[in-house]
Amino acid sequence: MDKLDRHTGSGTALHRWMLAGLIGAALLLGAGCSGAEPGKEKGYGHDGYMGYSNSNPSLMNRNTTLLYEKDTRMIEQVLKPVAGIRSTRVSFNGSELHVQLTADPEMTDAQLEKLRARAQAIVQTNMPRYEVHVKASR
Repeated sequence: MDKLDRHTGSGTALHRWMLAGLIGAALLLGAGCSGAEPGKEKGYGHDGYMGYSNSNPSLMNRNTTLLYEKDTRMIEQVLKPVAGIRSTRVSFNGSELHVQLTADPEMTDAQLEKLRARAQAIVQTNMPRYEVHVKASR
């Protein structure tokens, strides 16, 4: 009988531990599966790309591409009246704007530098949101 009582006693303790474990698991499962509180969920903006452009702000999307095209046309327009410029190349790198000018081959180095400085001032005045870099070559 001693052996039976010991066995029954440890069985009861085992049942208690199992019951406590089941209750703990049920509480954890209930807490993990409960609904989110309203107002605390954070979703992506409605950018048409399922939030992809918001999570990757450096990714070029349709709107920035259109803005770059418009800015390029504007730069070409403001530099068109400047004498001595044969062609203009424009590139963007974030907030930096790079303009490469091809000048008349007859220009001296001093005239080329004066042309570059003038173009730099014109573009920087018309495009204040960019850090403008202008290079000129023959």
